[in-house]
Amino acid sequence: MSLSNFDKFLETGEYSRLKRISEEIKLIKDFIREDLCFKGVTREVWKEYGIVGKFRSINRYEYNHSILNEYLFDLGILPLLSNVKGVCLTDEEKQCLLRANKADREDRVYFIPTKLINLGFNRAQEYNLSLNELSVNEKVLLWKEKMVLKEILEKEWESLLNSLRGLLKQEDNFKIKSMFGTVTLKSKNLYCPKDVLELLGKDVLIQSTKVRFEKLEEYAAQGFLNMTEIKRFRRVVNVEQQFVLMDLDKEERCKYWFNQRLNKLSELSRRRN
Repeated sequence: MSLSNFDKFLETGEYSRLKRISEEIKLIKDFIREDLCFKGVTREVWKEYGIVGKFRSINRYEYNHSILNEYLFDLGILPLLSNVKGVCLTDEEKQCLLRANKADREDRVYFIPTKLINLGFNRAQEYNLSLNELSVNEKVLLWKEKMVLKEILEKEWESLLNSLRGLLKQEDNFKIKSMFGTVTLKSKNLYCPKDVLELLGKDVLIQSTKVRFEKLEEYAAQGFLNMTEIKRFRRVVNVEQQFVLMDLDKEERCKYWFNQRLNKLSELSRRRN
């Protein structure tokens, strides 16, 4: 693909259409959520459309990361189950890692539209009124149809953005400007916890890393620690009621992934014993 394909996506209004559909999907979902709240149900299935809507409670935690990290460091496992947050490293510390060739790079392409692009958000009030006239089933069907369109457009848009990586690397400041907006290539360095420990020491490691809790569960299953101990380093700051709308097939895949995860943890625990 080329820059001309990218410009065409913008010129023909497909980008605006993608953004508009995304907003419409959010509105439709909010209406369906309100309908289920009014009925007092926590889960409803529309088999004819293969869609399920459900509420779930999510605990939001606040962690004392430095104390948790120190606890895991003393167990000897912090470098094995954490990621380094580059923003927590000083410029001097980053340079030390770069000089030792201890950094990988991650590139991402971003697009910032100009005000010339009409994203259609001003239609929200009008769209709200039209949704009020639909039944719940009609809203669910409309949501499903819009999701299909969104996924198609998103896939094409991401492909177009990524196709410009090579071209952006040849440009000054890694930017391409047009009447529609600016495309920018942004890079960030990724650092390994083991390298941070080796070159910068324990204190920097503890202050700059964030625990990967999925990995932490695996180490707990292997007997390195007890997950109940982790409760000492966190507190619940909020319990959110989250509304999820998804394909039934996706719900089944989520259940399958969760069961596979439990089986993996069980197997790790069995091997320990």
